[in-house]
Amino acid sequence: MSRFLPTTKRNGACEICEDLSGRCRRKDDLHLCMTFADALQGEVIQGYKCLKPDSGKGWATFALDNTQQWNEQQHREWQARIQSRREEQARHATRR
Repeated sequence: MSRFLPTTKRNGACEICEDLSGRCRRKDDLHLCMTFADALQGEVIQGYKCLKPDSGKGWATFALDNTQQWNEQQHREWQARIQSRREEQARHATRR
């Protein structure tokens, strides 16, 4: 299991606040930011969405905000379900 890496010159800056002092952490697509620890859940900063506000440990948890992409994907799935439902209703109507 990999650990959260501190944000330093060697590991790279924090994607949210650009901190290089090591206060923030990063692991894969998750970011722990101390600078914006007071962020509210759902708040978007620098293209990252706050998933979990600070719970007394000094960090808020962030991930890349893919809200627009997710909504478009959901819309396509919804349209496909509607289309299949209409086809199913048309088949039932022709059987009668």
